[in-house]
Amino acid sequence: MIARLTERQTRQGARFDARRDQPLNRRPISATALETGNELDAARRHVDREHPAQLPLQFLDKGLSNNLVIPERRDIPVVLSVALLHMTLFSVLVAAGVRFLPASKAIVLGYTTPLWVAIAAPLLGKDTLTAPKLAGALLGLIGLAVILNPTSIDWANANVVLGAGMVILAAISWAANIIYIRAHRWIASPLQLLIWQVLVATIVLTGSALVTDGLPHVEWSWRLALLFLYSGLIGTALAYWAMSMVNKSISALTTALGTTGTPLVGIAVPRSS
Repeated sequence: MIARLTERQTRQGARFDARRDQPLNRRPISATALETGNELDAARRHVDREHPAQLPLQFLDKGLSNNLVIPERRDIPVVLSVALLHMTLFSVLVAAGVRFLPASKAIVLGYTTPLWVAIAAPLLGKDTLTAPKLAGALLGLIGLAVILNPTSIDWANANVVLGAGMVILAAISWAANIIYIRAHRWIASPLQLLIWQVLVATIVLTGSALVTDGLPHVEWSWRLALLFLYSGLIGTALAYWAMSMVNKSISALTTALGTTGTPLVGIAVPRSS
């Protein structure tokens, strides 16, 4: 089986290597939109034909059969970067910071990532801070500051400062991951490495949780199972794969600026629903 996986990885890696110098931002937007529309229409027709309960199993079967590869040594750093800096460290620090800060404030502080990318990327020679990028970063951060309203936070409270510090460290760890992904020379595709990133993060997070909190007591229900399924497939697999695809194709600062729309969506969705 190892031999078959290695042979498949060699063929798929060669195809991906030939495409990796053609990032998404160089393709015509109209062509990308047309392809996306065709894919969505095909997906709609497929859903109409198939029973909904079969779709997750078919997705997993096709995804694993076509993209299960063993990472090469040069791809190990990007696996560890996404798994440890973003999936693990960012998540743990934000979750810990929320214990001392209101969730609305913690999320906004967590998306100060463009500030740290704008500072670090030019210093490391990984990006060029042009005037439009600088203006975009400043506008994005000003918008976050308006949403955050720093005067509403009790900065004299040590716990509040501790929580804010944790969330800011989380933003810095995410910024480091964004900068590295952009600089990495990919061998396998982000989708092929996704399962290994999730596996590493799962092992680290599960081990840490067992050591600190012991065995959990879970009262299982269909609702909880569906929430786990949604979190695993949509909130984790799809989200991190999409982030890696965008991150490797456009500049680190542009990627970071795009994430500032997340708090706005979080504000708008509850009101519209």
